This record gives sequence, C-alpha cells and structure tokens, in this order.
Amino acid sequence: MIAPSIPPQSGAESTFMKTRFLQLAAILGLSATIAVAQTTALSQSLAAQVQQAAAAGDSARIAQLAQQNPQAAASIAQAAVQAASGLVATNPAGAARLAAAAADIANSPAVLAAAPGIAGEVAASASQIGAQPGVTAAAPSIVAQLALTALNVGRNAGVQQAAPSALATITANANTIVGVQAVQDAAPSTVAAIRQMIGGKVIGAAPQIITPIDPSINVSPSGE
Repeated sequence: MIAPSIPPQSGAESTFMKTRFLQLAAILGLSATIAVAQTTALSQSLAAQVQQAAAAGDSARIAQLAQQNPQAAASIAQAAVQAASGLVATNPAGAARLAAAAADIANSPAVLAAAPGIAGEVAASASQIGAQPGVTAAAPSIVAQLALTALNVGRNAGVQQAAPSALATITANANTIVGVQAVQDAAPSTVAAIRQMIGGKVIGAAPQIITPIDPSINVSPSGE
C-alpha cells in the first residue's frame, strides 16, 4: 500500500507543531533536555555533589558549585533552598547559611537574566526561612545579609515581571527580620540598608510561615 503523501507544512503550521511539542515535553518533565529550557537540570554527578554539600550545610561548596556550573546555577539555588527548609528545626544555623547561599546565587546576573522567575521564588523562600525565629536567633548577621540580598532580587525588573508576588513576600519577611533586636545588634549597617530600601521599619512583626517547597521541582539527578 502506498502511504498517502503529507503536504509540506506552512511556517505557521510548523511553528504551531513546535509549540505543541514544547508543551508536551514540559508536561512529561522533559523540558530540561531541550535547548529552550530556562535552566539546566542537574546531572547525576552534580546533583550528588549538591546534595552532599547541602546535607553538610556547606554553603561555600554550594556557591563554588554554582560558579563552576553557571548553566545549572538556578537549579543549584533551588536545591539549596529546599535543603535549607529541611534544616530549620534541626540545624537553624545551617539553614541560614544555605538559604543565604541560595539567595546569593539567585542574585547573580546570570541567573537573574536567564531564570528570573526561579530567582524570585528562591529569594522569597530564602527570606521566609530567614524570618523564622530559630533561624534568626541562630545566625542574625547572616539572616540580615540574606534579607538584603533577597530584596535586591525582588526589586529586579525581570523578577518583578516573572514572579510578581516575590517582592511583597520578601519585603514582609525583611520587615520581620529587622524587627528582631539580635539582628539590629549584630548587623546595624545592614539593617539600616534594609530599612532604607523598604521605606521604614516594623518592630515585632509576626514571622511569615514557610511556604512548602514545590514538590514538582526536580533536584534529583537527571532522569530520576
């Protein structure tokens, strides 16, 4: 039997088919494998290194991995902030360090340009972690710097477009953080900078509740 001929696709039809393919790829979790992906998924080896550093609370190693793998920096920041959220109750100082590292990565020019939505989400989550009383008490100076960094991320024009709710969350958490006396004592200049950015201060503000990390975020080795 002779197969029926298929007429050539017009430009519009070709674009439509490509769009449908990208949508299907995203649904199937394959978006990280296509060239137009916003960020690169972690390889098996890199994911193992990130997980090992995060488990140890090694923020310096997390930062180093992001610098060495700029194409995967946004994914590394997501993994770091997710790990930080799991340490709030058991290792608040470690949670502060990891959240701060994640915020620093999110604030890098490369991540802000390539993945502003992820940058905003990471910064908002990091600020929520920093605003928890136990975390603030364990590492007040780190938390102060975290809040300032997160504010810088949230104020980025690309982030405001891609993650419009991030700045409000970050600002509320920054208000909480600068209202803590221990933070004011440990990092007065940073607190002053934060207050200048948010236009005032709120003393004794209620801490924000940590929003659960989106379980759909894939921080495991690729293909798993």
